[in-house]
Amino acid sequence: MENYKELYLNKFGKRFSKKEKMAFYNAISEDFGKLGYTSDLQEERVKFSKARHIYIGSPKQAKTTFVIPYNTPAKIMWPNYRSFPQDGFHQMKKMFVPTYIPMFIAYGLLLVFTYLLPGMVPAKVMTYLYPVFFVLLGFMLIFVFRGFGNKKNRVNNTNAIVMALDIANALPANRRKEVMFIFSDGNKPAGGVANPAIMNYLTKANKSSLQLISLFCLGNGDTLQMMSDRSSKSIAKDLGKVYKGETTLKTKHIGEEGKNNTVIEGLPKAMMITSGNREGELLAVPNVSTSKDTTSDEGLLNGVCEMLVAYLQKKK
Repeated sequence: MENYKELYLNKFGKRFSKKEKMAFYNAISEDFGKLGYTSDLQEERVKFSKARHIYIGSPKQAKTTFVIPYNTPAKIMWPNYRSFPQDGFHQMKKMFVPTYIPMFIAYGLLLVFTYLLPGMVPAKVMTYLYPVFFVLLGFMLIFVFRGFGNKKNRVNNTNAIVMALDIANALPANRRKEVMFIFSDGNKPAGGVANPAIMNYLTKANKSSLQLISLFCLGNGDTLQMMSDRSSKSIAKDLGKVYKGETTLKTKHIGEEGKNNTVIEGLPKAMMITSGNREGELLAVPNVSTSKDTTSDEGLLNGVCEMLVAYLQKKK
């Protein structure tokens, strides 16, 4: 397992561009292939780019499927940023300032270059400043339409990728076919835009009712929280029975609307497992989408992995 950590935390720790995602796909499909799994890469057009979803295993044989958003986020240029992956409404509010204030600053600089500097600076000097203007304009366009990929992404969501391989390795060969892994692309902290493609894929295999467990933002914090609705309430209960970790385990019960603006929105048979710090009734995940996403609590991760393996081995 240490080899997996070294490979996916470092070499494939950033999965933002097409080249990075394809390199990740080649590596993950090869590693799962060694365990007897087949892999399927599906592409779809999403706004100005393509999303690439990776399906490991057969949905027709699977009884449980793990959904792991593998694309890494755009960098958030804001101090002390925290994500709230299990509360989509709160996440949307908290995203406004970190997302738009840097954009307004860049726009203000463009206005200065366009309207103020030409009247204050000699034309000869402006000749040298125009290249700076065009660089700033290009920076702003990229920032608005795409963003810049964050380089460090242990909690979001490399730890979960390594955990998927750990789970597959821990299962007996004859039980692996019962577990499927979906690595979804096109996800954002608020809004699971990949999910219609996932449901379409499962529906074509006549498995739209397949139970899904999303592993998202795992690795640090004082609380491990399972977010489940009525369809997954019993699964959360069974997971709690086999959990032996030291991190506090809680279950958040929601209605279908509780999935709105989260990475399990539109997945009717899905629950989510996340770790973070309690802030009142909310679960906050610090440092994701920033250069500080570099550390993990190995005890917490081992506890989650052992819980999931124990659950799958008991499942009939």
